[in-house]
Amino acid sequence: MVDYQKIINIINNSKSNDEVVEALYLYINNPIVVTDNNYHLISFFPKSKTIDELFNYSALNGYWPLEVVSKVNETLDKNKPYQIITINNHRRLIFNIRFNNIHLGYCVILEQDNSLDTIDLNSSQIIVDFMARELYTIKPHEISLSQSQFVLDCLDGVYLNRKVFLDRAASSKMNLETQYRLVLISLKEYKYKSYGDLDFALNEIFQNYIKNIREDSLIVLFPNGYNASDDEIQHMFFKYRLRGVISSPIIDLYYLNDAYEVLNNLLNYLMKSKNDYALYRQNDYKHMLVFIENKKSQILMHCIRDEIRLLNEYDTQNNTQLCETLYNYLLNNKSLSQASKVMYLHKNTITYRLDKIKEIISDDLNDYQKNYAYINSLIILKYLNLKD
Repeated sequence: MVDYQKIINIINNSKSNDEVVEALYLYINNPIVVTDNNYHLISFFPKSKTIDELFNYSALNGYWPLEVVSKVNETLDKNKPYQIITINNHRRLIFNIRFNNIHLGYCVILEQDNSLDTIDLNSSQIIVDFMARELYTIKPHEISLSQSQFVLDCLDGVYLNRKVFLDRAASSKMNLETQYRLVLISLKEYKYKSYGDLDFALNEIFQNYIKNIREDSLIVLFPNGYNASDDEIQHMFFKYRLRGVISSPIIDLYYLNDAYEVLNNLLNYLMKSKNDYALYRQNDYKHMLVFIENKKSQILMHCIRDEIRLLNEYDTQNNTQLCETLYNYLLNNKSLSQASKVMYLHKNTITYRLDKIKEIISDDLNDYQKNYAYINSLIILKYLNLKD
């Protein structure tokens, strides 16, 4: 049964979200955390340590560790007002904080002193709705424009003119004279591990970085250059089963939103087309961007040479891999050994397929310009096949 008087007292006597959270804690006797939609802590109570490792880690660092973000993204339905999920053997009642159909963050109640089953959900929901109104009316830059918020605003295209952009950059003490790089890391396949492991690994590689989370991706912006070697980076991505892509240097943060959109589309493509865990480089896939950014499949179909169409029809009818074979053969400078290594096939198999290819397209593959056109056509074909 809803105790309206207690709810009214909490709302009337609270001057901030910190006070709302503390009052709610005293009402239900369970630890509470409130985060924004980027998983940064806004408020929490109690301020002392609890029996839960995650609560203590989050309170100390000011954000949820990436392991938990991945777990929440995997199990939480954002369309439901609240949901109970289990992390590290502790159940959590998670309310989606929403106002005017805008998702603002989460209110998380930890099962510790009292069972979540005894909590009055209707009363808690009313208080969470009050939190939502409070959070909605607070403009981040009016409190303190952090660099993290500034980057988020750039990603959201908030700054519609350069003057406002420059004013906000100055307020956040963002250095616009340096070049930055953007890294997107997919958390879709990242599995739950010890708290802070991935955060620690990222600290070792990217110094002075700004980290945000959007949907199922971790966004890292950092000054051009990093500490680790390519081998160390690839080892870290393989160890944690991560896929990501790093941008070319970004000269002007005013266009960060455009850089993000291109990089996000590229990451989605690479997630479909590659099976290895690695940090890919945008510069290595510049030739793909024009195809990935072009949404009109019919236009792209006209860019495929007739010879490649013939090969694709033969593959479809006979369940063969002639297009893939030609792609790897040409991409590896017509090296049989390299193509066989990439495709895990014997050289004789590659040779047999090449003979068949030459027969179908009536070409000996010795014309450099034609081969270059074949590669471009095969890239388009691979992309269209992935889209379908």
